[in-house]
Amino acid sequence: DDGDSSLLAVADDGDCDGVVTSADCDDGDSSLLAVADDGDCDEVVTSADCDDGDPSLLAVADDGDCDGVLTAADCDDGDSSLLAVADDGDCDGYSENDGDCDDNDDTINPGETEISDGVDNDCDTIVDEVDADCDVTETEPNDEQDEADSMSLGDLVCGTVNTATGASDTDFFDFTVGPWTELTIDIDPTGATAFDSQLTFYDSDGDVIWGDDDDLSGSGTDATINVILIEEGDYAVQIQDANGADDPTYSYVMTFQGESVCDTPEPTTDNDSFANAGWLTPGDNACGIITDCLFCFTDQDYFALSVEAGDQVVFDILAIEGSDSDLDAQLTLFDTNGTSELMVNQPSGNIDPYFQYTFTVAGTYYIMVEADGHVFNDTGPYLLYTTLL
Repeated sequence: DDGDSSLLAVADDGDCDGVVTSADCDDGDSSLLAVADDGDCDEVVTSADCDDGDPSLLAVADDGDCDGVLTAADCDDGDSSLLAVADDGDCDGYSENDGDCDDNDDTINPGETEISDGVDNDCDTIVDEVDADCDVTETEPNDEQDEADSMSLGDLVCGTVNTATGASDTDFFDFTVGPWTELTIDIDPTGATAFDSQLTFYDSDGDVIWGDDDDLSGSGTDATINVILIEEGDYAVQIQDANGADDPTYSYVMTFQGESVCDTPEPTTDNDSFANAGWLTPGDNACGIITDCLFCFTDQDYFALSVEAGDQVVFDILAIEGSDSDLDAQLTLFDTNGTSELMVNQPSGNIDPYFQYTFTVAGTYYIMVEADGHVFNDTGPYLLYTTLL
C-alpha cells in the first residue's frame, strides 16, 4: 500500500497482509494467519486448536476432548479416554478388541460385575458364575478320577462345567475320611441357569458307591448325596451335567460336610455274649456289622448300658444307604441279669427297629442287635442311635 508507510514492501510481504513472509503461514494468501497466531497453520487459531503444533488434529469446536475423533462420532467428547462410536458401539469403554462380548449393550463388558440373570455380564464366557468365598476352586484338567482336585470336610467347592460341546466336561474331587463318617454333599448351580447337576460317588478303586441326579427337566432339587461311609479311606465325587445340553458353561458351588456318627464301635473282640458286651452310654451311638456266622445261627452284637431308675431311653437303628447292606435288623433289650427279654422289636420289611423304654430299676442292662432271621436279610452294617429323654 503505497499510501501507508506502515505496510511492507511486496518483496517482504507477498500477500500484503502485514505479516512478513517468514512469519506468515501462506504469504500468497492474505486470509491465512500468521504463525504467531496459528502455529501449525491449519487455519485454527492457537487458543482454539487441540494441538497447535499438529495440523492433523482438530479444532476444539469439532473435537471437544481433543482425542482425534469428531464430536458427532465420539462416545463422550468430554472424555478423551473413551473410544469412538465406530470402535465401541455401546460406548461402555470396551471395544470388541478389548473383550466386549456384546458391543450393543453397555451393561455387558469385562468391567461389569456378574449377576444372576442368565447373562454373561463380565464377558468371561461363564454365565452367572459364583461370587463366593471358595475354599477349593477346580483346576482343569480334572475330568478323570486320577486328575481329581483335593478337598476336605467343611470346604466350599466352586467350579464350572462346560456343556457347549455335549456332556464331555466333568469335574472330579477326591477326599479322605475316617470310619463311620456321615457325608452330605450338595451341589447348587449359580444364577438363573438350567444346569441339571448329577453327583456320582466312587471308592478308591473307581467303583460307584452312590449317585444322585435332580429332575431331568432341571426343575427338581439339585443333586445331593447323604451317605454313611463305614470304612475309612480315600473317595472321590464326580460332577457332571446329566443332560449334556448344548448350553453355555455353568458354574456351581458344592458344600462338603461330614462328621463321625459312631461314638461306640462294636469291640474288635467277639461281642456275641453278655460277658463281652461293649459299653454304650445312653445318648451315644453304637455301630457295627452283622457278619456271616460259621458256628451259630446268626451274628449277635451286645452292648451294655448303665441307667438310673426312671430313665427313658429311645433305641433306633438307622438303615445305612450306600453300604450294600442286606440287614433287616432286630433289637432285643435284656434285664440286669442278662436273661429276661424286656423288649423286642422286629419290624417287617425294610422298616428300621425302634422303641422307647422306661427303666424302673437302676443297673446295667443289655441291648442286642441281630438279623431278623429271614433269608437274605442276615448281614450288613448298622448304626444304633440312643436318646436319653
